[in-house]
Amino acid sequence: MKTAKRTITGIIMAAVVLVVGSAWAGDLTPPGAPGATMKTLDEVEPRTPISGIPYTISTPGSYYLTTNLAGVAGQVGITITADGVALDLNGYILEGVTNSSFGIRLSSGLWDNISIRNGSVCGWGSDGINAANAHNSLFMNLMVCSNSSRGLSIGDGCVVKECIVQKNGNEGILGGSQNLIVDCISRNNGYDGINMQNRNTIRNCRSDSNGGDGMQMYAGNTVEDCTSDSNGGYGICTLQSSCCFVRNTCSGHSYAGIYVEGGYSRVEENHCFQNATGIDISDGNNIVIKNSCAGNTTTNYSIAAGNVIGEIVNAVGGAVVSNANSWANFSF
Repeated sequence: MKTAKRTITGIIMAAVVLVVGSAWAGDLTPPGAPGATMKTLDEVEPRTPISGIPYTISTPGSYYLTTNLAGVAGQVGITITADGVALDLNGYILEGVTNSSFGIRLSSGLWDNISIRNGSVCGWGSDGINAANAHNSLFMNLMVCSNSSRGLSIGDGCVVKECIVQKNGNEGILGGSQNLIVDCISRNNGYDGINMQNRNTIRNCRSDSNGGDGMQMYAGNTVEDCTSDSNGGYGICTLQSSCCFVRNTCSGHSYAGIYVEGGYSRVEENHCFQNATGIDISDGNNIVIKNSCAGNTTTNYSIAAGNVIGEIVNAVGGAVVSNANSWANFSF
């Protein structure tokens, strides 16, 4: 009887092993051929390469240079005819040749959301980058140099950041209204270093050794924490009203370090030295406070009647400042 029970138990255990083993083994039918695992080129680099010029961008999207590119006489290097274009120069040089046209140019019309960045545009027969009809656009990390006309021209509502613009035949940077120019250098250009229209902000920039004014503008502009040195005209100049010039340094100019036409401007905490005139205010209804002027060859301050002026304190030869007027200007 015991032998029969052992035999039945063995048979049951063997059956269980066969069932479980079959379950663990899974389907023994071989799978089909393996599928592709590599990404396509569009998936790896979802941008459009530019490997030769002239080239026209007529579709919104992202584009990049693949190498240094040389221009063709009589031709624009890259023409943009669409909104929403991001052009990455990818660290390369877009270089003009004799009798070439613009380096980069936006065609006629108004174009929004253009981005041009990260490379050099040099040696073209007209403007380096002509984006005068670009709105709400970005220009960043660019070297724009040795172009026959302007370096970089922009429209309205743009940002120009961390650009060096030098040795161009006309203005270094030319712009419309409501732009932000920040952390830029404009030097050795044939005319004004930076020339803007209305209600722009220029911050933490340098403009040196240009043929015209260091920075010239019209109404409602703010210039703060900038340096203008050894330009052929004025250091910082407004030809209209309602500007704010704060914490700037202007030196070595044939005319005034800071020149203001019109009214309702604020000139505060600037330092002007070794110009012809330090600060020149030609009209009334402006406020001039907390500035310092030194060593200007004609006069430190030339201020028309009808302005609000902090007392001008003559500080010479180791004098101790004892004036309690916190709005005072200093002359030495």
